[in-house]
Amino acid sequence: MRPLTPDEEQVIAHGATEPPFSGRYWNHKADGTYACRRCGATLYRSGDKFDSGCGWPSFDDAVPGSVLRRPDPDGHRTEIVCAACGAHLGHVFEGERFTQKNTRHCVNSLSLEFIPEKTSECTEEAIFAGGCFWGVEDAFQSVPGVCDAESGYTGGTVPNPTYEQVCTGRTGHAEAVKVVFDDKMVTYDQLLDIFFANHDPTTLNRQGPDIGTQYRSAVFWFTPEQKKEALAKIEELNNSGTYPAPVVTEVAPAAEFYPAEEYHQKYLAKQGKGCCSRKTPPLNLSEEEWKKRLSPEQYKILREKGTEKPFSGQYLNMKDDGTFVCGACGNPVFRSGDKFDSGSGWPSFDRAIPGSIRQNADFSHGMVRVEVTCARCGSHLGHVFEDGPTNTGMRYCINSGAMNFKPDATKD
Repeated sequence: MRPLTPDEEQVIAHGATEPPFSGRYWNHKADGTYACRRCGATLYRSGDKFDSGCGWPSFDDAVPGSVLRRPDPDGHRTEIVCAACGAHLGHVFEGERFTQKNTRHCVNSLSLEFIPEKTSECTEEAIFAGGCFWGVEDAFQSVPGVCDAESGYTGGTVPNPTYEQVCTGRTGHAEAVKVVFDDKMVTYDQLLDIFFANHDPTTLNRQGPDIGTQYRSAVFWFTPEQKKEALAKIEELNNSGTYPAPVVTEVAPAAEFYPAEEYHQKYLAKQGKGCCSRKTPPLNLSEEEWKKRLSPEQYKILREKGTEKPFSGQYLNMKDDGTFVCGACGNPVFRSGDKFDSGSGWPSFDRAIPGSIRQNADFSHGMVRVEVTCARCGSHLGHVFEDGPTNTGMRYCINSGAMNFKPDATKD
C-alpha cells in the first residue's frame, strides 16, 4: 500500500469527507483515469466525469468491478469503497437525473490519483531545474499538452548518480525535471512561464530551506531556439519588475539526464502538497502600501474585490499575442492563446498559467461562486465558471482592471 498523508488517512481509512470545492479534482478536466490513492487500482475514467455543482468530483459510472457499494453507518446513504483495498471513496446517489445514467458517484479528491492520457504527438523535450524536483515535476504534470514530467539529475560530472550523491553537492548535478510535450498544444514559452511561476529564480543555489548547487535555478536547452527564448524570458522578467532582485537562472545546453529513483517520481501526487512546493516569492504589502502602488480603480478591484462594469474594460476585445499579468504584482496569470469571446462583457480565458492563481469559495451577494486570486499577492482577479465552450470547459471571467498586458517579443 502507498503511504498516505494525515488528511488522506482521515478520508480513506476513517471515512471522513474533505470540504466542498477544496479538492484538486473537483473541476479537473484533463483526459485520463482516476486511480485509488492507496492501492493504485483504476476506478474512474475522465469521460464519465461531470459537473454536479456539489463541490466534489462526480462520475456517472465506475470502471466495472472497481467500486463496491455498502450501507453507510449513518443509515441513510450508500458508501462506495475501492474493491481492491477497501479505501473509502465517498457516496453514490441515484435518481438525481444529472446524466442519462442517472447515477452520481460523489468522490473525495483525496481518495484519488489522476493518471493523464499520453498522446503520440509528444515529441519535444525540455529540462528545467528549480530547487527540489518534487514541486517542479508536480507543476508540469497536469498541464494540457505535457505527456510526461520526470524527476532526475543533470548538469554534473558523475554518471548515474544516486540521490545521496547529488545531495552532497559534489557531483555538479542539479535536481531537474525533463518535460516531454506536444508543441501544438503547449509552447516552450508557456512552459517557461510555468517554470518561473513555480519557484524563486532570484536566489542563487537555493530554494527556501534547500541550499546547495543541486538546488540551483536552471534551464537546460536542446535547441538554439530554446536558448533564445529562455534568455529573452529572463530579460523580460528583469525588465518587468516582477521580482525584487535580478533573475539568476542558469541557461546551459542540455546534458545527459539521469532519471531519479522511483520513489521520487510523482512524489507530491503520492504524498500531498505540503512539502517542497516552491512558488514565486509572495508579495505581502500592507493595504496602505497597496493604496500607494495602485490607482483607486485598481485598488477597488484588486484589493476590495470589486467588479468593473461589463463591456468597459480595456482588454475585453484585446487580440494581441502576449501574457496577461496581475495588475498588482506582475505575476503572469493568463496567456493570449487561451483567451476567447464569451459575450459576457469581461475578458474570458479557458485556462490559467499553472501555479499562477488560487481558487476560493465565494458566497458573497447571495451567490455560490469560485473566486480567482493571484497566487503571489492574493489580489482579486475575477471568478471562474464551468460553462466554457472549449475542451477545458472552463471560463475564467477576469476584470481588465485586475491585469496588465505584456506583448510577446517580435521574432526576427
